[in-house]
Amino acid sequence: LACHADDALALLSDATAAEQQILGGITYQDNDTVLHTDASVLPRDRRAWAAWNAHVPADPQAPCTVSYWMNALQSI
Repeated sequence: LACHADDALALLSDATAAEQQILGGITYQDNDTVLHTDASVLPRDRRAWAAWNAHVPADPQAPCTVSYWMNALQSI
């Protein structure tokens, strides 16, 4: 079943203790999503643009960002 663990657990009316432990032990993180048209968040070289563009800073404490270039995948 392709769904989040918490959804799978909710679908199981008689989940075993092991299923509850495993599926209930998976945590999630809230993420902010912003719809924008700011190309400055993409790689400087347009040839490097992809449908998914990730920026991971050298500082491990700094947040990473992922941009989804909707037009590339959805032809809009």
